[in-house]
Amino acid sequence: MARLWSTGFELGTATTNVEFVAGSAPTISSTTKRSGSYALEIPSLSSGSWKGIADYFSATNNATGPFYFRFYLDVHTAPNVNNAIFSLSNSAFANMPIWVRLNTDRTLTLVDTVGDIGSTSALTVDTWYRIEVMFDHTGGAGADKVTLRVDGSSIVTATTRTFAYGAARMLLGGNLKSETCTTGDWFFDDVAINDTSGSYQNSWLGSGQIVHLQPDSAGDNAGWAAGAGGTANWNRVSEVTPDDATTYNKRTTAGTFIDDHNCISSSTAGIAAGSAITLVAVGCRVKDSQYGTANTGGILRIKSASGGTVQSSASFSWSSGGVVEGTWQTNGPDMYASYSVSVPDDYHLTAYVDPTTGVAWTPTGTNSLDNMQIGYTNNESATQEIDITTIWALVEYTYTAPATPSVSDTTTITDSLTILIPTLSLNVSDTAAVTDSDVIFKYQQFTFAIFDTATITDSSSQYENRYNLIASDTATVTDSVIPEEIDKELSSSEITTITDSVILKVSISINASDIIAITDSDFIWLIKSFPTTKFYGQDY
Repeated sequence: MARLWSTGFELGTATTNVEFVAGSAPTISSTTKRSGSYALEIPSLSSGSWKGIADYFSATNNATGPFYFRFYLDVHTAPNVNNAIFSLSNSAFANMPIWVRLNTDRTLTLVDTVGDIGSTSALTVDTWYRIEVMFDHTGGAGADKVTLRVDGSSIVTATTRTFAYGAARMLLGGNLKSETCTTGDWFFDDVAINDTSGSYQNSWLGSGQIVHLQPDSAGDNAGWAAGAGGTANWNRVSEVTPDDATTYNKRTTAGTFIDDHNCISSSTAGIAAGSAITLVAVGCRVKDSQYGTANTGGILRIKSASGGTVQSSASFSWSSGGVVEGTWQTNGPDMYASYSVSVPDDYHLTAYVDPTTGVAWTPTGTNSLDNMQIGYTNNESATQEIDITTIWALVEYTYTAPATPSVSDTTTITDSLTILIPTLSLNVSDTAAVTDSDVIFKYQQFTFAIFDTATITDSSSQYENRYNLIASDTATVTDSVIPEEIDKELSSSEITTITDSVILKVSISINASDIIAITDSDFIWLIKSFPTTKFYGQDY
C-alpha cells in the first residue's frame, strides 16, 4: 500500500467520522495553517480528557510495522503540564507502545512504557516543525526500534527497546495519556502514514503539503441520476465539507454508469507552478440506501486529461454493514470492521504517477492536475440504490522556491599606469585634454580633424591607440580595455560611442576644430607641451 492515510484537514470539519475519529471536539483553524485552507487546533483541554483525532490504519490489532508517521506541529502556547500529543495504540485506547510528549519548556520527548527515550531542544513558538516517527516492532524483546525526527534530522533513536504492544491506530491532540493539562494552544497539519510496501512512499515521508481539488465542471461522463439538490452531476458532489443528503447523485437502475468531473485548477488550490507532486488520492463520501442487500459496491476513477488512461480503484463496498441503513461514510465503511464500520476508511485509490504518461504528475500541461478528471462507477449492474455526496482529489506536493538571481563581484579598472612616453599629433584649432588615463604601452599618435568633440575616458590600453575620427559630430571612447589592435574609422554625422571594450593596441587619429578631451587618465610619462597658438593641420 505504501501510503496508508493522509489528511490536511481539508474537509474543513472536526465532526467525528467525517474525515477522522474525533475526541472532545477539537477545532479546525482556517487562520493558522501550514498549507491548504485548514489545520487542526488544540486550543484548550479538560483535565483528564483527551482531545484530538484518531486514524485506524491497520487491520491487525497489534501490527508490528515498520510504520512511518508525519505531522507538522506549531506550538503557539506550551501546555501547563507535560502532555502526550502523539501516540500509537492497538484497538484498546490505553494500550500505547510509544508516544511523543510536549513538555512545558516546549521540548519534545519520545517515550515508551519503559520510560523516556530522549528529548529534542526547545521548539520556537509560532513555527511549523516537521515531526516524523518510525515505529518497528518486528525485532521483539530487546530489539524493537523507534526514531524521532525533527525537520528531517534524527534527534532520538533507539534500537534495543521492548515495546509492550503493537499498533493499529494513530492519535494526535492533547492529554492522550489522560494528563491534567488545561491550558495550551498548538496546531497540526499535513499528516500522513506510510508502511514499507510497494514502490512509492514506503519509508520516511519527508516534506509535504496537502490540498484538496474539488469538481468544478462536467467531465467525460455524467451517467448517474440526480439524488437531491444541485443543477448538474458535478455540482452535487463538489462541496468542500460534505453536506450528505443535501446534494448527492445516485444509482437506482440496472446497468453500469460512470460520472467523471473536471476539478479546480492547481493554482486555485495553492499549488505553485514547478511543484513536485508526490501523489493524488481520490476520496469520497457514500452510502447505500438498502442495508443488507448485495450489489452495493463502487469503484473510483482518475485520469489526467479528457479521454486519457483511467486508473481505477478496486471495487469496495458502500454498504453500511452493521450501521443503521443510510449512514453516510467517508471512503466507505472502515475495512477494519473489528473496530467500527462507521469509522472513515483509508483511501482506496492513490495515483503516484500520471496514469497516461507513467511519470510524475505535473500541475499544468496536457496531462496534468489542471486537466485531471475524477469520478466513480458502480461495480455491478443492479437496482439497489447507492449514493455519493462528495468526491475530491487529495494532492500532496512539495515546492522549493527558485534561488533569487543576483549580480555581484563587480570588477573595476581605475587609475592604471602608463609606463612609456607617448607622442601626440593633434591637428586642432581648439582644446585638447588628457586626464587620468592608464596606458601600458605608448600612445603613438592622435590626429584630430573633425568639427565637434572627441572624448576618451577611463581608457586602459596595452598597446598603441589609433582612432581616425572624421565626422561632424561627437565621438566618445569610454572605459575601454582592448586586447587587440583596432583601427577605428568614424565618418558619419551621428554620435559614435565605444564603451567597455578591451583593446591591446589602439591608435587614434582625430581631426577636429572643436573640443578634444581625453579624461580620467593617469600618465606617468612625458607629455609634449602644446603651443598657445593653434593652427589647423599643425602637428604637436
